[in-house]
Amino acid sequence: MNNNSPYIPGLCNIGQVEIKVRLVMCLTTAILSIGLLSFFIAFPQHWIVAVLFFLSLSNFILTLLQVKYRFCVKYAFDGVFNFSEFGNKQEVGNPQFHKIDKQRARKFIIGSYLVGLIVTIAVYWLFAS
Repeated sequence: MNNNSPYIPGLCNIGQVEIKVRLVMCLTTAILSIGLLSFFIAFPQHWIVAVLFFLSLSNFILTLLQVKYRFCVKYAFDGVFNFSEFGNKQEVGNPQFHKIDKQRARKFIIGSYLVGLIVTIAVYWLFAS
């Protein structure tokens, strides 16, 4: 790991170029979630629509968190970071730093899917009855 890098274990592992890529992913999953929400409201009894809405919403939330906190979940699990060109990853190198990154990544994933589940259940209760 480079001592001059802005990498901070458990806090920041991606730079501006990576953020821009995630912003595109965020917009894409937001549009998909809105589209699936309209189908889910129209057809709340179809479980496949509910599952697809849950997955797209959860992934939107996860991507939004990655943008907001400059922290890539996949990079955390892979033990890498990037503050230069897209895909130009560097190894974290320190096992303790890697462990801290993975702990934060797990919190992002659990939180995103928990919020996605709560919203999906709320939409179902509101429109299925």
